Amino acid sequence: MERVNQPFPEEVVRRWGRTANERRGRRGVGARYGRPWSRRASAAALAVALLALAAVPSTTALRSRAKVVADHSAVRVPSTSTSDRVRFEVTTGGAATAATTTTAAPAPPAPATSEAVIAPPPASFDAPPAPPAAPPTLLHSAASAGGGVWAVVIGIDDYPGRGSDLRASVYDANTVDYTLAAYGVPADRRLVLRNTQATAAVIADSLRWLVARAGPDAAAVFFYAGHVRKIGRGAEAIVAADGKLVTDRTVADLLRPLRSRAWIVMASCYGGGFTEVLGPGRILTGAAGPNSLAYENATYANSYLVEYVFERAMMNGHAPESAERAFDWAHAALRRDHPNRVPVSHDWLEGELRLGTPPRPAPSSSPPPPSSPPPSSPPTTSAPPPEDDDDGDCLLSLGSIANCDD
Repeated sequence: MERVNQPFPEEVVRRWGRTANERRGRRGVGARYGRPWSRRASAAALAVALLALAAVPSTTALRSRAKVVADHSAVRVPSTSTSDRVRFEVTTGGAATAATTTTAAPAPPAPATSEAVIAPPPASFDAPPAPPAAPPTLLHSAASAGGGVWAVVIGIDDYPGRGSDLRASVYDANTVDYTLAAYGVPADRRLVLRNTQATAAVIADSLRWLVARAGPDAAAVFFYAGHVRKIGRGAEAIVAADGKLVTDRTVADLLRPLRSRAWIVMASCYGGGFTEVLGPGRILTGAAGPNSLAYENATYANSYLVEYVFERAMMNGHAPESAERAFDWAHAALRRDHPNRVPVSHDWLEGELRLGTPPRPAPSSSPPPPSSPPPSSPPTTSAPPPEDDDDGDCLLSLGSIANCDD
């Protein structure tokens, strides 16, 4: 039986270029079919072409699905592993399939700063205050004015609700208390109020206790660590543990009968604004200026003021001789170590305020004082500093003490 060769359609062959005969310049039917080896080559080429045509739709679909997945259908969800992530892809059929891919663990985040601002609490707390704890029995002991050192030390971390608690105020109070003890101040002359003991009424009573006991030859210390609220232009108020306020004028009025020299220390925001308490023979030291916020540092467990003035200068022996020398050393050291956390002081006292016999320095890893410290220039005035007349809101900027207007 004679084999009849049927030619491939011209248009099919031409999809893949000119025919072999055309490339050789041949024309006509005989030339179109070519010799036997040419026919076999043509058949093989045609088979490859058909296979390629058959593969085109699936390739196109695959590329189309890949593009859809890449552009629209890839969703990442967290997994329990830091190195695994599950990606959900939508296939062409609409079913969801999960593919687990392993990626490198992300770089660990930068360590959270150990510093926290002692930001003023809101105008109203989100919960009622906790029941007050009984104050120390020393508060109601018989009054007996005398010399030496008398101290009221207050630290409040626990405020009504949960959003305004602090973390270093009680530790500040404890540090000041044991510093005074190390200087030889007896326990019956150190009235310490912590957390819910320090209601507004008890704070006022503690000031009366101090006035009644510190005679003309004595040295009185009033220390407060906790929240302070700005209540007006040039007006501040202590926020007691029960959420009530003890204004700067109330503090000044209660201290007015005090006959002794006095050191008032405010480890709080706006502490330098309590200038109403100033008078001859008194020093006001604040962790921040009258329009600035204060900070506490978990690395130290204290506020900057207490860490540098009481812990380092006084307890560690860098400048233990007097309150003024301790402040000057702390001022210079903070300018070196934390230049945006420098405290303020108003000194109306002639000479120096000595609190007793300095203790033997305890072993410490605290850095030594600067070999050539920058000059310390705490404001020493003969009249209360003028109040800032600027109006505005509190502005907290990263890396610096926030300046807050009324």
